[in-house]
Amino acid sequence: MKKLIEEYGGTVPALKTRENVESTASKEEKTDDGCVAPDAGPFPPVPELKGEPDYSGASEHKAKAKAFESKNQWKEAVEAYTESLRCNPQSGLNLARRAQALLNCSPPRPNAAINDCNIALSRNPDSSKAKKIRGHAYRLLGRWEDALKDLAEGLRYDFDASTDKLLKEVESHTKKIKAERREKEREEEEARRAARRKAAAESASASTASASSSSTGGGSSPFGGGGGIGAMLAQMLGGDPEIKAMLEKPKVLQALQSMMTNPMGAMTNPLMKDPEVMEAMKKIMPKLQGLMGGGGMPGMGGMPGMGGMPGMGGMPGMGGMPGMPTGRAPASAPEDPEIIGCGNSSDEEDLD
Repeated sequence: MKKLIEEYGGTVPALKTRENVESTASKEEKTDDGCVAPDAGPFPPVPELKGEPDYSGASEHKAKAKAFESKNQWKEAVEAYTESLRCNPQSGLNLARRAQALLNCSPPRPNAAINDCNIALSRNPDSSKAKKIRGHAYRLLGRWEDALKDLAEGLRYDFDASTDKLLKEVESHTKKIKAERREKEREEEEARRAARRKAAAESASASTASASSSSTGGGSSPFGGGGGIGAMLAQMLGGDPEIKAMLEKPKVLQALQSMMTNPMGAMTNPLMKDPEVMEAMKKIMPKLQGLMGGGGMPGMGGMPGMGGMPGMGGMPGMGGMPGMPTGRAPASAPEDPEIIGCGNSSDEEDLD
């Protein structure tokens, strides 16, 4: 398809891969030079009030600070505001002004500015100027969501175009950050779900393998392994080594189990046509039939559900096995002629 499009003068854009997207995003982040390295202390001091405030001296130093600001001498402006605060430490507005001068220093000192704004807001929580300056400081540190909150609250009561422009920039970055966070959370949740699905599949596979192993006795006896009914049958059938070896074959034991649980259904079991099974049954069934006296297997208290093995009408390929009546008289019972003929004696007496 690509070749066909190019033959007719078209172009096919390169396929966007996850690596390309991440690389582009990484480049975009690197080109964002709005953030600065965080500054460390010590921060400009915040003098404590001793005695009465010197309003005159505070006003004088504030005027000097403004003169320095007009010349972009921000370090000198910070020092002048510090002197003004020594005269009147209660001025939250001068703290905010010093914070703005700190942001304009080279390099900017956003953490120092945040410290001044925090103190100013502790004195006047509704100071829009302090919130807008702190929001700007947060933006320089890349703390987009904190910046968004402060800038929005500062503009609510004191609008200015430059702060509004900064707010729009911060909103754009914040949306991007939230989208990336949601995508990351989605990927992490999908990874957790995949891990749970894998664990569930492994658990189900292990359970199936365990059930399969239990049903086949680990390749020995479906009747419960070497210590189960299979071993008991081998012992009861005379301990014949040949029969014992036959009973160790899974398909022979499965066929025997089928016969003992569902004799009629066993006749349609494909295992019954297996030459090896048929040969085994020729040796096992005559001895087993001799043990079945209609009341179950001797020594086993009767096998549940058997009640004696019903007639099977002859097993295919085994020369026809005679039926086994479920309630025949014991072989040792005497056949007393008098008992046999007692049914007619009363009739003869009536005829007399």
